[in-house]
Amino acid sequence: MGLWGAIKSFASTVGRAIKSAVKSFANVIAGNKPSRVDYNETAQTFERERSYNQHTATVDETVEMDRVVSDTRNKYYDKLNNIEKATIDCSRKTFDTMIEEIKNIVDKNKIDFNVKSVEYDFENIIKRFKNTFSDDITRHIALSDRKFSSFLSISNSSERGRKISSYIEELINDAKEEYYKNIDKITNDSLKSISAAINNNISSIEKSIENIKNEIEENRKLKEAEIEPKRKEYEEKEQLLEYFYTILDNE
Repeated sequence: MGLWGAIKSFASTVGRAIKSAVKSFANVIAGNKPSRVDYNETAQTFERERSYNQHTATVDETVEMDRVVSDTRNKYYDKLNNIEKATIDCSRKTFDTMIEEIKNIVDKNKIDFNVKSVEYDFENIIKRFKNTFSDDITRHIALSDRKFSSFLSISNSSERGRKISSYIEELINDAKEEYYKNIDKITNDSLKSISAAINNNISSIEKSIENIKNEIEENRKLKEAEIEPKRKEYEEKEQLLEYFYTILDNE
């Protein structure tokens, strides 16, 4: 295989490895995301209640609706804890797969890349998710939340229940998607860095090969009497050139 054919083959191999890492990561995410939560209980709770308008409600009506909303909010703490745990567990499986792919690429191509820093970033994302997930959802399940309160005023009971349960589902899904998006960013940034490092390695090898080729060509122009002192150095350069070809051919 010629020089440029070897380089082309090497770059293609690296490209396939990076695409494989991305594909593997995406597939595990799709397979491990927690299934949907059943929101029927929430819908049924608010279907049974009368519509509530915060601007016209009596004190007693406000107290009663606040109790129902508080009960709903408290029930969601356990649900949210389970969702949080399932989300983190499945993302860890995904992340472990992605890290193995990255380590394989790094080791195979002898790249200077700090895998520990990626793991550190991942743990920080988990920590932020744990600290904010439940509170970000439950603070919206309240009479003080304008959107939630507006759904309580819907006169049609089935629509009221559906709107409220859909709103909570949307809040949960948005929070999970934000979490996964942050993990995606770590993945993409890591693979971009690895790709750049591999390209730098290729450029370095290309430059070394070109320098050696130029030096060999210059040696060939020497007069017969000048060739012998240069013969050993010439042979060493050719051996080094063959070594670089071997690196490219083996990838």
